[in-house]
Amino acid sequence: MTSAQRSAFVVSCVFAAAACASAHLVQPPGSATPTVSNGPVNQSTLPGIVEYGHAGTSGLIAKRRADAFKKMTAACNGPYRIDDEGPQVAGSGKDSSDEWIIHFSCVSADSAAATPHI
Repeated sequence: MTSAQRSAFVVSCVFAAAACASAHLVQPPGSATPTVSNGPVNQSTLPGIVEYGHAGTSGLIAKRRADAFKKMTAACNGPYRIDDEGPQVAGSGKDSSDEWIIHFSCVSADSAAATPHI
């Protein structure tokens, strides 16, 4: 393996590792999205959706989840609430992948401060 090939391999491994440790914002929450023409009447109440890989070591999964939390905070410009979460499920009702899906909603800073912490 030449020096150039070795460098290209190392760079590709670094990018692959970074991609494996990230979450993806699939859909911003409706309350953070401007209303569009011909959109659904409940557009402003649609949940945000973020997903991340749920396979691998517990440390890697924790990094992905932390990245998901950052993306939800950014999408809401502040506090948010997790409405539902779990594995991606196929039409058959069985877990179909190693993707973890989180549905979330933005909340005001006032309501976040009033929420009891357990």
